[in-house]
Amino acid sequence: MNIRQLRAGNLVTTNGKPAGTTNGNVYKVLSTDSANRLDELRGSSTIATKEIQYHSFVDVWAKDLEPVEITDDLFENIGLSKDYHRFKTKIGKYEIDIVHHYDFNERFNLVIYDNEDEILLEAQVVYLHTLQNLIFDITDLELDVENLISK
Repeated sequence: MNIRQLRAGNLVTTNGKPAGTTNGNVYKVLSTDSANRLDELRGSSTIATKEIQYHSFVDVWAKDLEPVEITDDLFENIGLSKDYHRFKTKIGKYEIDIVHHYDFNERFNLVIYDNEDEILLEAQVVYLHTLQNLIFDITDLELDVENLISK
């Protein structure tokens, strides 16, 4: 995974390495460290689950990190309201609208509106960390995804 795409607060999973992680569990990135700015696969991240977040953590190489793919279930689990194939939420004064297009690519389109219904961003998203970063970049607020982190 490209370490330069991650920031503290992003959610990721691992390929089951190193010891102490489980493939399929969702971890919160606590910090990142790039060993070489020219090689996105080098570097490491400190990750944690809910239960060990403040007591213990695991350092993992970027090559062992995996992105969390976006699904309808993921959006329902974080409490976004669903209307057919559209998910909505409000973060601060911003409206977040995510449309699932059931085509060959199974893509999700993100639209962020300000309080005057002006479109601030339109983007296609596949991974949760990308969604988190885009929302944070535009709104300076976090999408609440804490309940996705494994215990």
